[in-house]
Amino acid sequence: VVSALLDEGVEVHAYDPRAEENFRRLSPRFSSNVVYHATAKECVEACEAVLILTEWEEFRDASLYGGRLVLEGRRVLGVEGVCW
Repeated sequence: VVSALLDEGVEVHAYDPRAEENFRRLSPRFSSNVVYHATAKECVEACEAVLILTEWEEFRDASLYGGRLVLEGRRVLGVEGVCW
């Protein structure tokens, strides 16, 4: 997903403290072209749209997204459909 977004010229911000170190090693592109954040809130606040690709509890709070476009890939918010 990240490779495809970078190919399209999207500025990618990410939050995944469990996988960040390994993810950076996968490709030099992931190390130099992705902005990593220390918290989910910090990451979301830096973005216009959010793609949820995890089921982590911290992403279940709908107030985190503050009116941003959300593409819900894991149905953590219990909303019908894939985006709002």
